[in-house]
Amino acid sequence: VTLREAVCHGGVITLLYLAGRALAGPHKHGLLIALLTALQVFLSVGKWQLALAGEEKEITVLASSAFLFFYLDHRGLWSLHIVSFSALAPRWRRFLLGALLALAMSIHIQNGLLVVWLLFDLLLTLHKPNLRRQAALDVVVVFIVSAALAGPFFVWLVSAGGGARTPR
Repeated sequence: VTLREAVCHGGVITLLYLAGRALAGPHKHGLLIALLTALQVFLSVGKWQLALAGEEKEITVLASSAFLFFYLDHRGLWSLHIVSFSALAPRWRRFLLGALLALAMSIHIQNGLLVVWLLFDLLLTLHKPNLRRQAALDVVVVFIVSAALAGPFFVWLVSAGGGARTPR
């Protein structure tokens, strides 16, 4: 458990560093801003873990943050400067985002709130005709891929042996 939590915490710190760098943009202190963002979370995580006292919290945060940060990169709202992701065709990025969303929801159902984020993003583009079609395509494809990948897992969880049943 400790190794998994340490690796996931490292992933969260890395994503926060990339997010800080993306938000800083061409600012001359962008690296410092990104490092301070990651350091702030690193220093506060001990209190956070004590408050939540759950083992899956780090991996939940890692999966949801990865989806959210890469979705923002895909939509062009910021750039994480990850060339291998940016170089992919949009359809492959949508597929990867759907897989990330399925993984995030499979780790913890609370990550299903990311669906609300997608719907909110779609609503924000309704009044912009030039962005509406692209946002709708992004959201629909991510939904379909995540449902196709996570749907069978949730069906198994409820029906076969996953233990998610209503008490009798």
